[in-house]
Amino acid sequence: MRKVLIVSSLYPTAANPGYGIFVKNCEDGLAENGFVTDHAVIGGSPSGWLHKLFLYAFFYARALYKGLFNDYDILYGHFVSHICLPLYLIALVRKPAMVINIHGSDILVEGGIRRFIYSYFLAPLIKKILRGASLVITPSRQYRKILASKFGVDGAKIFVSPSGGIDAQKFRALDKNECRRKLGLDEKEFVIGYVSRIEKNKGWQVLVEAVSDLKKTGAAGNFKALVVGKGSEVNKFKEKVSALGLEKEIMHIENTMRDELSTFYSASDIFIFPTLKESLGLVGIEAMACGAPVIGSRIEALGEYLIDGVTGFFFDAGSPSDLSEKITLYYKLSVEKKRKMSDNALKMSASFDSKSTAKKLSKKISAL
Repeated sequence: MRKVLIVSSLYPTAANPGYGIFVKNCEDGLAENGFVTDHAVIGGSPSGWLHKLFLYAFFYARALYKGLFNDYDILYGHFVSHICLPLYLIALVRKPAMVINIHGSDILVEGGIRRFIYSYFLAPLIKKILRGASLVITPSRQYRKILASKFGVDGAKIFVSPSGGIDAQKFRALDKNECRRKLGLDEKEFVIGYVSRIEKNKGWQVLVEAVSDLKKTGAAGNFKALVVGKGSEVNKFKEKVSALGLEKEIMHIENTMRDELSTFYSASDIFIFPTLKESLGLVGIEAMACGAPVIGSRIEALGEYLIDGVTGFFFDAGSPSDLSEKITLYYKLSVEKKRKMSDNALKMSASFDSKSTAKKLSKKISAL
């Protein structure tokens, strides 16, 4: 059996079970398909610069020790901008097959000092690693094009795989009314779901303003927006909800376990994905697996699974008015059309099943 070392700056812990869960899903998938896996990772989210510095120093030392003093057949790295230095040093001494899994933010860095460091120090090394890798994995066709055009990666070495996919056993349609009773929601309400971090690029502001529009117009009848998540802008979120007088229209659940997400998705009539930037967006696929069609930002990555008028609707990214219009459009559909859209969403999600995704990825890596 071939031995694989997973190197990643994100990895889930008991305290942060959703943090980098796709990395663990990929590792588990390889193990289930006959690989012997080991990892050098940063578990959980650092708190403060000193803590982050310590974690990275220990992480790099561990990655170098494992990579240099153990006989691995494959070196599998996630988030190349965070791990390029140890990978490069290991590759100078040993020659394992190198697999790089990019996730979006690791090759497209925005703004300020991070952008400066990336452009002048990391980018040349990243380009060398990507071009020299045996296989480069990307979550969507959009990033396949970026890798080829901006980094000069040979298209034959690029493999599109959806970040580990989704676990069909965990994400499945549950009884809607039972889920609503658990959450204290009215069975007759029109429920708009949102499950994501409360961060600027996730578009929570767009959702809140769209909810305000719906309240003013009454176009979506008796509705409730179910918002699940926390993040660096959670206080701004609460302030905006209060300022717009939406405490009754928005139910916010800040802390939850990953195993509970199917309850939130299944309780929703429609799932809102107002993200401004995404490499794929597994939450949209998770929602579809629970029977909720998606109303998502018109960005390229979401086109991997969102088909306008079939599995949901697109709206103009960053536009609260267009989002509220699309929510109203769905609300006014007949029961039969809503059921058909839900069925289409379920069928689409099946193509992202984690087991079939792992088999395809394992087969590709086995050929190296």
